[in-house]
Formats: sequence, structure tokens, C-alpha cells
Amino acid sequence: MYKRQGVTLDSAAGVTSGQVSFATTDSALDIDGYRYIVKTPNGNTYNTLASALTGLTGLYDNTNNATDSDAAPQTYTVEYSAITQTAEVVVGETGDEYSGRVIEEVTGDTGAALGLKTTDESLHAMQMTHGYTYNVTVQNADGTWVTDETGSPKVYATLDEAVADNNSFDAVDTGIKRFVINPTPSYQESKLVVSSDSPVSAGSAVETISGVTKAPISYATTDTDLAVDGYQYNVSIVRPDGTSQAYANLSAAVAAEAAYDNTDNGDAQSDSSAQSFIVSYKADYQSANISFADAPMSSIAAAGVTSGVYTSTYTAPEGYYFTASGQPSGASVAADGLSLIHISEPTRRTPISYAVFCLKKKKIK
Repeated sequence: MYKRQGVTLDSAAGVTSGQVSFATTDSALDIDGYRYIVKTPNGNTYNTLASALTGLTGLYDNTNNATDSDAAPQTYTVEYSAITQTAEVVVGETGDEYSGRVIEEVTGDTGAALGLKTTDESLHAMQMTHGYTYNVTVQNADGTWVTDETGSPKVYATLDEAVADNNSFDAVDTGIKRFVINPTPSYQESKLVVSSDSPVSAGSAVETISGVTKAPISYATTDTDLAVDGYQYNVSIVRPDGTSQAYANLSAAVAAEAAYDNTDNGDAQSDSSAQSFIVSYKADYQSANISFADAPMSSIAAAGVTSGVYTSTYTAPEGYYFTASGQPSGASVAADGLSLIHISEPTRRTPISYAVFCLKKKKIK
């Protein structure tokens, strides 16, 4: 006879030096997740029952039995040992550097508790989960999936729930049990705005776009749209941590920050901390020529910036006076015509502006 874990599995009878033959075969002894050896009556061990019954170890002994019973039957003992199994917590397909990453791997005997240390709390503390929600599916070590009542892969809302439902090593000869983290990128926004201190369109919102974590940023607004005659501009990126970086134009800024950030917005369709691309304008240097008609006064060169305001006071030379009519916008002539105050924006969005003041010669009485 032979035994497995103290249980008699099969018995056979014969005569002295006859061949021992059991109805049970090695295929019947095979149990997924376990290996076994067969120990013969003389203490030798073999990897299979068939090999244990080959040669002298497979013959009946010579016990003196006067009846049809054996006072000391030979015993072939099958000893099982669990195969070391493996389980993993792994990231599913994400299309980034985290795709397929093994977060934790544990090993243990077939049927033993997994002892995983990774939890939802520890996952949320990892940088790779920021800007994502996730669910969990479980792949058995034989490659099949844990399924729901419809036969589809069962989706767990949390890792803790998935582990609680599948907290033991599988019984296979080869393979890895996997708890697959399936991330879903969160809603994100990016805003293109003009700085609050800009000389052009201060504080205005140019465009707001939306996407998901790490998706490409693409504004409909172009640098051509942002260009304003008489002004230069740059574009600064302001990140959620408050840091910023300035770039020469929008194209350069988007090239440097080409994807949406990973703000934790959960399932909400709003962004608690949208990325900001801030356009800052600076007026160009400009010049203006001041000339005087019909009077012996030299032209004056003035300088400033686009749309800059300046105030000038001029005194008519002896024998001349400023006329009340015909002066440029912003000119104010004194009652006696001897002085003129000009407040204007002479430096328009052209390389050179002009202001011509009109004078007349006094009549001599």
C-alpha cells in the first residue's frame, strides 16, 4: 500500500518477489502547486511512483505470512511540499514610464496568505498616482482573470478590497498572481492669460483649454495672435508649486511644458490648480520729432515707449505767438498765445511720430 499525508490511497497484493503494481498512477498523484517524492519501504526516495516501483524496490518482500494477510505490509509514502508562489502589485498600461512597473513582489507557499504591504494609503502617497484615479483587477497565476457574475474581469474600486477578496497564493506550478492597478488620468486645465500689470490687455483671459493628466497641451492661440505692434512679450509658466519660468514666446513655453500636469482632481470636471501660461507685454522704445511751423524754433527730439505719455511746455520766441487753432491733439495754448502745453501720446505704434505746432508772427504796430 502507499500513503499520502497519513491517508491510505491505494493497496495491492501479491506474492514474495512479485511485482508491486498500484492502480494509482503519477498523474493521479499530481496536485497543482505542490511537488512530491515517493519514499519506498527501505527508505529510498524517488521523484515518481513509477520509478519507485522499478527494480528491487518494486518487488514484494519475503515476510512469513501463513494466511492471506500480511503481518508487515510494505508501505510507499508520498510526501508533498508546497511550491513557492509569487504575487505582485503591478501598474497596468499607462503609456508612460510607470507602465508595467512592479510596485511590490512577495513569495510564499501555495495557499498561504500573501502578506502584501502595499495599501491604498501607500499608493496615494506615491508620485505616480498623482493626477490619476484607479481601479484594480486581479490576474490569477495561471493567466486567467478573477471574474464577476457576468464572466467579465471583476473590477475592484480599491487595492485593499481586491487583496481582501484574493488573499492567498495560487496553486500552480509556474506563474505569478497579479494585482493590476489600472490608472485613469484626471481632468486638467491650462490657462493662457495676460499679466495683471501688462500695458496691453492687463489681466485678460486669452484662452482656457482642458485635457487629462500628461496629455499634450495645444492652444488654438498662436504667437501671431499674441503679437501687438509696438510691444514685445514673453510667456511665463506658473506651476502648481508656485515656481515659474519665462520663455521668449508661447511656442517655446508650450514646447517646454508640453503636457498637462498631475493635479489631484479625482473624478471632478474642474481643476483645483490649473497650469498658467502668463503673457507679459513690454512697450517698445519710441521717438517723436517736435517741430514748429512758421517760426524760428529748432525741432526737438523726444523719446519714450509705445503709448507713453509726456508733457511738454513751449514758449513762443520773441515776435511770435501760438495760434489757438491748428494745433495737434492735446495742445493747450495760453490766452496770450505766448506758451503752449502739450500732453499727448506721441509715440504711437510706428517707428517715429511727429507733432507740429503752429505759430504766427506778431504784427508790429
